[in-house]
Amino acid sequence: MLPAAVTFPETAAGSTVGQQLSLFPTEAEQLQMIQEKAESVPATPFAFSCPQEVIDDFLRFGSNTSKSRMHIIAALYPWHTPDTDWLTEKARETFTNILRREYHGGYGLIVDGEKYAAWYDDQGLRVCRGTSARYSPFAQTVPWNDVLERVWHLYGDGKFSTNVEAVEAHGNECSEVALSLLYLYYDGSEDCKGKYLTSLTPYVGGGYPEEQARLAEALADKDKAYAIKKDLDAFMDAYENDRSLLRLHYHNLPKIKSRFASLLVSWDSVVPQAAAELTHNPFIT
Repeated sequence: MLPAAVTFPETAAGSTVGQQLSLFPTEAEQLQMIQEKAESVPATPFAFSCPQEVIDDFLRFGSNTSKSRMHIIAALYPWHTPDTDWLTEKARETFTNILRREYHGGYGLIVDGEKYAAWYDDQGLRVCRGTSARYSPFAQTVPWNDVLERVWHLYGDGKFSTNVEAVEAHGNECSEVALSLLYLYYDGSEDCKGKYLTSLTPYVGGGYPEEQARLAEALADKDKAYAIKKDLDAFMDAYENDRSLLRLHYHNLPKIKSRFASLLVSWDSVVPQAAAELTHNPFIT
């Protein structure tokens, strides 16, 4: 067995008095050696490539947001026409932000008997085989731009949702925006009432089910929706300078405003989607 160190005797010059010669590198030296070794090894190409079928299933089922397919169709509809092959830069930015909002957290799917996990982060969709993708070094990342492109083509090819969801997307958007506006209206302070959001006044009264239905019906008319949006814009400008206009401050005003885009166009027809119910086999990651 080798000794850990050798002690030299005292010399006349005293240059080696009590000195020890270590036979092993220090911790700092070991870390430096590991770092140099790692830097000298060429990068290995990414080996895992997730099947497109699996990625498509995560985009259809794995958003972790209720009614997300209808939300996405409603957001996409104003831009997706037979004459439009792709989105403008402004539309891409807007739609990507919507996708980031809809897709979040982790999700698991069993496809052809094999488990796949997904995680959504700032870079996009992380997906890999197994039960967790968030920290896996083997996960494949699908950037948000590619997620956007794939969702665009899935909808255009009629493979993103059911036909019922596509047809009901506009009505669902009207209903959800109506509820958000009513919450906003009732949270207005005394300084707000009678001065802002007055376009909502004809639709309030009688409780939420009835109020929501009346306001949703109004929002389905693009001219009435436009008038309500102008009122919302004026309120948002005022609220930016005077937060006392609301008693509670949890409302996501930019999100409410952005959802008006699908209410200000005529919904003449949607791209036909799957006739049958879409099925999938999820698991908790």
